[in-house]
Amino acid sequence: MSFSSDVKEELARVFPRRKCCRKSELLGLIKASGSLRLDQTTTSIDILADSSLVARKAFLYVKHLYDAQPLILVRRSGRQNYYKVRVTDETFSKQVVQEISGSESMSAESKRCCRRAFLRGLFLGAGFVSPPAKAHHLEISVSDSATADMVIAMLDSFGVGAKMSRRKKGMFVYIKHGGDIADLLNVIGAHSCLLEYENVRAYKTMKSRVNRLVNMETANLTKVARAALLQVSDIELIGETVGLESLPESLQEIARLRLEHKEATLAELGKMSRDSLGKSGVNHRMRKISEIARKVRESQGIE
Repeated sequence: MSFSSDVKEELARVFPRRKCCRKSELLGLIKASGSLRLDQTTTSIDILADSSLVARKAFLYVKHLYDAQPLILVRRSGRQNYYKVRVTDETFSKQVVQEISGSESMSAESKRCCRRAFLRGLFLGAGFVSPPAKAHHLEISVSDSATADMVIAMLDSFGVGAKMSRRKKGMFVYIKHGGDIADLLNVIGAHSCLLEYENVRAYKTMKSRVNRLVNMETANLTKVARAALLQVSDIELIGETVGLESLPESLQEIARLRLEHKEATLAELGKMSRDSLGKSGVNHRMRKISEIARKVRESQGIE
């Protein structure tokens, strides 16, 4: 199963104690994946689900909250079963349509527990979250921009940042930040999947940090090695032209140490010097040697 399926199966096992929360979750589920069917004799509502646990949850909610008798229809496509909870009770259909219309006004002022449940229902009906090892992405499909605005406002009331976008088949609300996805999983009650998500996210963060440090260290070592080669080249040039003996004694010492220890850092060369120079002291003397080498090149026409 996919990580998204794992999240939905965990959420399908969450049953709030309060009746208002159970109803809010069912309304969110119908809002996300329900459809109204009208024919010559009956009005019914179909609730689509790609999990038997989600279908069972919808079935129980409809039966116990509205005293209706739903049917569960199963369709197989390839290796995947798809479920449809059909409610042909016309009283139920009218009541749910009215309540869903009222849920459009659900906002940060609504009960916090009901907002959690409504978001859980939305995710069960039309949510997707990518595996934690891949790029961070969670989305909930919605029917229109008004619903998208409502969902974004509800998410914002829990401190979860989200945006909306449009596809050919409709709109969706999406989250791209790993921290916000983790917060939403916590809000809707997917605590076990949240632990898995956070563990993988922490590993990815640590791996990225280690790679960044390794790259920085490699770059620094490359920079040090390149600088050391230039210093050796300057010192050898001076030795072959005017002679190292022409340098002041302090520069002669550093020049010979560099020739003897071509891979040493400036700090290491400083510790080897008689005066135990610091890195800046060695660097200062190396710059003087470089300047002398530059003048030698100019005077002798060496490029």
